[in-house]
This record gives sequence, C-alpha cells and structure tokens, in this order.
Amino acid sequence: LFNTRPNVDTIFNEARLQIIILQVSIVGIIAIGVTQVIISGGIDLSSGSIVGATAMIAMSFAQVATVNGNPNPKA
Repeated sequence: LFNTRPNVDTIFNEARLQIIILQVSIVGIIAIGVTQVIISGGIDLSSGSIVGATAMIAMSFAQVATVNGNPNPKA
C-alpha cells in the first residue's frame, strides 16, 4: 500500500519501448503523407495516393532494417 510509486526501470525497458515504436509507426507513416498534402496547399482527392506512396517508400526502407546488427528476416 505504501509502495505505490512505479519502478521506472520496469516501465521503460527496451521491449516496451520497441512495442510503442511499432504501434506508433503506422500512424506516423500516414501522418507524413497527410502532412505533405496539407503543406502543398490543401486536402484533395490525391491524399490517399500520397499516403499510399509514402507507405510504400517507408516499407522499402523497412526491408533493410536491422535488429542488433543483423538483418531482420521479418521486415
């Protein structure tokens, strides 16, 4: 009851940070595509294709991702 302060080492460990980054990466890729549309002058019908193109470019980068210095076969 008196020890309710969370332990920072157990909250911010490497595995949990990797999970957070993986969950946020999809939204981040979409946000980059939508940001390009907004900066270019307004939201129009091509925003979906820009988001798709950005996702394809990001996936091409993800194919060469490494984990601990070794290529990730699942990427």
